[in-house]
Amino acid sequence: YSFIYDIIKTQNKKGIYLYFDGRESAERLANTPATKRFKPDNIHNNATQHQNTKNKLFIGDNLDVMKTIMPEYQGSIDLVYMDILYNMPSTREKQAYDDNVGESSEVLSMLFPRLLLAQKLLNPTGLLALSVRDNEQANVKILLDEIFSKNNFVNAIVIETAVVAGPVSGYTQHSLPSTKEYLLVYAK
Repeated sequence: YSFIYDIIKTQNKKGIYLYFDGRESAERLANTPATKRFKPDNIHNNATQHQNTKNKLFIGDNLDVMKTIMPEYQGSIDLVYMDILYNMPSTREKQAYDDNVGESSEVLSMLFPRLLLAQKLLNPTGLLALSVRDNEQANVKILLDEIFSKNNFVNAIVIETAVVAGPVSGYTQHSLPSTKEYLLVYAK
């Protein structure tokens, strides 16, 4: 433990460093080329009301989209909004992706390279808004403090998702229902 602590202490001069399994791979992933294809949504982008704007809509994994648009958009984005995986079992029969990725380290590994790229894309007055469930909020906040600096934390907006009428209401599989999620906002 002491050896790891000394390495962590020397690696981060800002004083904040969240170690998690897969961190090194996640850091490397931010610096590798895009591997998947994505496409601009030409119906949206070419619509009359969008032709005189710089706004563009892309469909695909946001990691690959950010990597590909980096040369053109680095330092020029006003707002990045991320709605990350909630790491909760889905109650829907059909869903585009599995929201239950497993360990918190897997969520952090998925999120880390995306946050590094988002920070590079933002202009000097840009904002990041990240939606996260309460079960992952604490670790994600530490990661955001490290990447964006805790001095650039703007606000944690609490969003009520359910109202519990009593201790029995919504009780399933030895747990109470989640009643809130957070929108964490950081300035560049």
